[in-house]
Amino acid sequence: MEILIAAAVITAAIVYYLQRRAQRKQQAPSRTVALVWPSPGAFSVRLAEDATDQPTLARLAGDAAQHDTAALLLPIDDHPADARAIRVEIAGQAAGYLLGNDARNFRRRLQHKNVERATTQCMARIVLAPGTRGADGKRELLLDLKPLK
Repeated sequence: MEILIAAAVITAAIVYYLQRRAQRKQQAPSRTVALVWPSPGAFSVRLAEDATDQPTLARLAGDAAQHDTAALLLPIDDHPADARAIRVEIAGQAAGYLLGNDARNFRRRLQHKNVERATTQCMARIVLAPGTRGADGKRELLLDLKPLK
């Protein structure tokens, strides 16, 4: 009898896991780019320092004081600090996140363009933060988008 109960519990856990996994796959953002945002050239959207991955930014920029590249913007619903976050990927690596009001404002733009759950692309610039020098300096991630208001 105990073996049957244990088998039922294990089976239920496996079914639950598989269902959750299937839901996440359905909600996972696509890597197919649905929209390339126009580049105004101002790089006016700055990601908060605590929302960037400094080692990734340093690796991507190398020794350059400024590095321009394409970035993918992916709406995600599972960021621990913000369920409405936008992940910024560069060269297949998570470089940072739009969080808070910036994420909500960007999601409104996505909705306005009818691409709410889609991956979009913009130009990004990795720069040395003011007051820092060299390869070990802090980096900032700027997106070439119209300001998020």
